[in-house]
Amino acid sequence: MTYPDRSGSQLTEPRIVNPLVDYHDQVRWGPILAGIAIALGTQLGLSALAMAIGLSVGATGADAGSVGFGVVILSIISLLISLFLGGWVMAQSCGPMTMKTALLNPAILWGTTLALSS
Repeated sequence: MTYPDRSGSQLTEPRIVNPLVDYHDQVRWGPILAGIAIALGTQLGLSALAMAIGLSVGATGADAGSVGFGVVILSIISLLISLFLGGWVMAQSCGPMTMKTALLNPAILWGTTLALSS
């Protein structure tokens, strides 16, 4: 196939513009489930560590009330650490978020983690 002489015209490639991706889903369950798994695993590990510390201190003959109070404090701290790590993993794996998604997904993560851990 032959083309006529087009020496005077300049051929340009059409521009391909990538459309802006708009996410319509408000809740992303994959990152939420990953955050729940990390939060529960971390909470179990840190609570076991707190329990081991409490048992070792209790074996030395310390007052049972003070040992129990220490275990409760360490359990609360381990819960906060585990919820922070779960939320961080969820936020890192969630991708681009709107303001609603950025507030809704961690609230679901914290609520389901607290419900499952209780």
